[in-house]
Amino acid sequence: MEKYKNIWNDISRKDINKLAGNLIVYDTWLEKFDNYIKSVNTPIIDLGCGIGNDTLYLINKGKKVISVDFSRDALHILKENIPVAFTIEMDMAKEYTLEKNSADVIVANLSLHYFDTKTTEHIISNIKDTLKEDGLLIFRVNSVNDINYDANHGEEIEKHYYKTSNIHKRFFDKNDIEFFFAEWQIMYCKEEEICTSIHSIPKHLWECVVKK
Repeated sequence: MEKYKNIWNDISRKDINKLAGNLIVYDTWLEKFDNYIKSVNTPIIDLGCGIGNDTLYLINKGKKVISVDFSRDALHILKENIPVAFTIEMDMAKEYTLEKNSADVIVANLSLHYFDTKTTEHIISNIKDTLKEDGLLIFRVNSVNDINYDANHGEEIEKHYYKTSNIHKRFFDKNDIEFFFAEWQIMYCKEEEICTSIHSIPKHLWECVVKK
């Protein structure tokens, strides 16, 4: 696991370089979910927060945020640029420590698609325990159509789960989302194509909201 921490530390530094210095920016993907976010008074958990793009968006919306990642470098960059942020270093696959029944909303932006089936189910179960009754998980995951970012590339370990050059990645279709979230209420689920400062060539992903 230390190997993957080092990889993600490198990725965090490369993300900053792409943004031309210590500047964190956010895209507008969360705007369409403002109706789910605006009335939330408890801290929103940014799970797999990276360098803090969504943390910044949420703080700018006046929300308290708990920013969680297992890359120490990413959290350091986040804290340098957003001093008011509250951060937790945590490997969600190994040492999940978030308090049960403590959150109304969890955001997971491209952080849930790196695991085998058993681990993915374990993480989703822990997320469900962290949420209060009727709590929401707002998330994005790789699509099986994400060919610019390794879909159908590398060694297929499980269906839609690949060993690529550096890391393992899972790619989702609609059936996969329905499988992993069979015990949740799916409020919103749509495949999108995006381009951002980080993803300069088109990326295909799923945007979803599910209720506990």
